[in-house]
Amino acid sequence: MRRSGFTLIELIFVMIVIGVLAAVALPKFRYLKQNAEASNMIAAYTTLVQNGTPSLLNDTELNGLSLSDVNMTTLLKVPAFNYTDTTKKGWKKDDEDNIAYYAGDANNYMKFTYNNDGTVTIETKLAGVDKEHYQSVLAKKLGMTFSSDTNITTLNLLLDE
Repeated sequence: MRRSGFTLIELIFVMIVIGVLAAVALPKFRYLKQNAEASNMIAAYTTLVQNGTPSLLNDTELNGLSLSDVNMTTLLKVPAFNYTDTTKKGWKKDDEDNIAYYAGDANNYMKFTYNNDGTVTIETKLAGVDKEHYQSVLAKKLGMTFSSDTNITTLNLLLDE
């Protein structure tokens, strides 16, 4: 008589393997959504650092705009919608053409303000339950340091003469 099925030892071994895989994989997926939101902020910041000066030179030297005529929508080209609801994530812009990326609510954002002098102020506010995770990711990737919930950085887009 032939038996079919698994022995108790085989079942215990499979349960142990599944437990080990879960212990290794679950922490990786814990902050999956927050890492995606932080990567949008990191991408915008690095895009501005890499392309801000050429874009400013293009606007002022080739298109004949003065420094006071340039705005964030020409420096950082993102699909931004007007500030109507800051509780939803995504790119928003205000009436002065400042651009911000909201990561889920009004307490987590990175706002880009052009100062009419060739500099851009970047205000990063991170609060709420995932504050420490957002701050650690941005500190690791961009070198930002946070005093309480906010980091303010100023980038000079003008070439040194």
